[in-house]
Amino acid sequence: CLADLSASSFFFAIPCTISVNYRRFFLVQRNSWRYGYIHEGSDLKPKGNSQCRPLFETHSNASDPLPTAVEEITATDFSEPGANLEEDILYHRVSDEFIKQMSASQIIQALVDFARYSGADCALDFYRHVSELRKAPAGMYSSLIGICCHGRQPRVQDALTIFVAMTENGIKPKPKTLQTLIGTLYKTQNIQDLLSLFEMPEVKSVPLDNFCYANVIRAYFLEGEEEAAVEVFRSMPKNPDSTVFNVLINYFVKQGKMDKATSFFQQMESQNVRPDCWTFSTLMDGHVRANDIEGAKKILDDMRNAKVLPSVETFNILLKGYRQRKAHKDALALLESMELVVSPDAISFNSVIDACVAAGDMDAALKSVERMQSRRLSPDVVTFSVLIKGFGRSRQLDRAFATYEEMLAADVVPDKITLYTLLHACIHCLDFVRGYKMLQVIRSSHHPVPRDTHIRLLEVAVWKDSQQAALQMLDDIVKTDPYIDISALDRVIDECASRGGFLLALPKLKALLRRLQSNPQTPPPPPTRGRKSYGSGSKR
Repeated sequence: CLADLSASSFFFAIPCTISVNYRRFFLVQRNSWRYGYIHEGSDLKPKGNSQCRPLFETHSNASDPLPTAVEEITATDFSEPGANLEEDILYHRVSDEFIKQMSASQIIQALVDFARYSGADCALDFYRHVSELRKAPAGMYSSLIGICCHGRQPRVQDALTIFVAMTENGIKPKPKTLQTLIGTLYKTQNIQDLLSLFEMPEVKSVPLDNFCYANVIRAYFLEGEEEAAVEVFRSMPKNPDSTVFNVLINYFVKQGKMDKATSFFQQMESQNVRPDCWTFSTLMDGHVRANDIEGAKKILDDMRNAKVLPSVETFNILLKGYRQRKAHKDALALLESMELVVSPDAISFNSVIDACVAAGDMDAALKSVERMQSRRLSPDVVTFSVLIKGFGRSRQLDRAFATYEEMLAADVVPDKITLYTLLHACIHCLDFVRGYKMLQVIRSSHHPVPRDTHIRLLEVAVWKDSQQAALQMLDDIVKTDPYIDISALDRVIDECASRGGFLLALPKLKALLRRLQSNPQTPPPPPTRGRKSYGSGSKR
């Protein structure tokens, strides 16, 4: 359906559903050419100019005009209800002969217009119809592969089908086409299809760029074929760039094979390939993983000598190493020097705060929080959790709960690690009442209860010589039936017997022990980490 929107020479077509069975029409007015497709069974009801879209246009004075072998019709020939076409506009029905006379550039432009304004389905239907009438132009395959690969939901299988048809017709794929296809296959995690495509003889003869080789090497690594990935690297026809080297170095660093990662880095330098920030940061992360803080510091010095500007993630990796070694003074010094190069982020300050907490220096941790706020960085859930952990270790339970209240007042939602940390602080400070309340909070938040929580709270009740608290915890254990370590329960019974005064609780404890011995429980799986460790700095 076409509507004249203005006095200009442009006309617009309302997009509609397209299939193989469509009516072809052509419009000529004021030296402008435009054509489109309308489905035979569609109910054309224009809803106004706002939903009109252009389809395809080429002017009559262009060097490649459209053929004119078309049949003239009028608006009354359209029988669809609600078409409401202008009677004074001249229409033409396009025959199959018209498509046969179109040039390659006109067909490709039409294909792109259909994809842009009517979707990939319309473009695929147009491609099938053209293939039935004539030999499809070589550029049509590449354009259609690009259309199928782009979008929120790439049509990978359609792209592969078109690529196979392209090779069967003897058309050599362009490097850019393969780059698009390989990149989409890796992005959608179609690893087997990617490797099968790469092993095709038609692909082997095409000079690929480093981006394609990097994705292929990643795919082999994901399949666990380390030797095949290295062989692809060695068979590259030209020198690889830093992108390919970074893929190899990153893989071997994560596998803990620092010797191979270092070997590829040395090969990178011998081939005069300039390392970038990613390269140095990955090597630094490998040294930190191996607890080699001196090696990580050397990488930072090499980075400065190579005149590569460190990023905030680079410093965060080294801060993570200081936090693991509880070297809070080194972390504070690095933060000072870091501010001369880049602006620290929340991860940087959290790593420093955690290092101070691990070293037991709560004053330095609180000063780092004030420094963080002076940088207009608001404390997040990690910051509050680390402070709660520090106050719990130093047996300052009131300040831990005050920090928790401050966290809620700042509209920061606590996660399960925050609640676990506060619960363990209550157990560490032998406060059964607040610890039991935190247990209820964890349950109401629908978080899994740590496996040793019940027995540890029971131990707190015994150490506090509170038979009432012990009976309360026993009733809770009977109701919820958590996993109880039999050896830990034996220790609690021995402690009750040695202390005396647990005349009501001791028989229930022994009955619980007999029940567990007769019906052994299956231990739960090990807990998974709720979030990344503090100050990991991994934003890549």
